[in-house]
Amino acid sequence: MGVFGLVMGGVLILLIFAMWAILAIIFGVIFGISFTSPLCWAVGGIFSAIIISVELVHKTN
Repeated sequence: MGVFGLVMGGVLILLIFAMWAILAIIFGVIFGISFTSPLCWAVGGIFSAIIISVELVHKTN
């Protein structure tokens, strides 16, 4: 069971990173910011964190 949990944790981390990257790319396209800009990736990370926290709060209620 430990290996399965480790694999699922890895998949979850990959999905979170993918969501972060997609949101950063969308933000960059909308506002014309380069994808290599730290601002683009920071905003994508903030949006991802907000989405994850809202989902966790919704799930616990």
